[in-house]
Amino acid sequence: MIKCRYCDGENPDSNKFCMNCGAPLDHDAKEAAEQQEYTGNTQPMETEVPRPESEKPAWELNNSHMHVYDQPVNPPYTPVEPIPIGGLIAWAVIDMLGCLIPGIVALVYIFKINKAGSYEEQQQLLSTSKKILIVGTVLCVLNLLLSFAAGMG
Repeated sequence: MIKCRYCDGENPDSNKFCMNCGAPLDHDAKEAAEQQEYTGNTQPMETEVPRPESEKPAWELNNSHMHVYDQPVNPPYTPVEPIPIGGLIAWAVIDMLGCLIPGIVALVYIFKINKAGSYEEQQQLLSTSKKILIVGTVLCVLNLLLSFAAGMG
């Protein structure tokens, strides 16, 4: 585990940035500490190394009056729950049999639903898909009625 020199947060060795404050982690300091332990050197190691302005993170330069623990922390990525789309696909295929274009357009929107990046985007795509499917169903019914009326006359 690597300890962040800004917020003292514990991070896995594979991380390049602190999970708590986002600051870059110093892997060289960890290796030096391990080397010091291995050689039995009892001299305290300097942990806070002043860095030149060019190496400081942007948040540190812009907000020098703020403490590290005041910095906003990015929330962990939470994947969007998939929406079951089997019924919508079946509805779109039935629409395609009666009226091809709305069925195809609806399928395009349906397949974008579970690739959406947010819940709101999923709901927008779902709503649009349903509206297209309703229009397609109405056109299918009108097509059937006109075909039936033409066959009777």
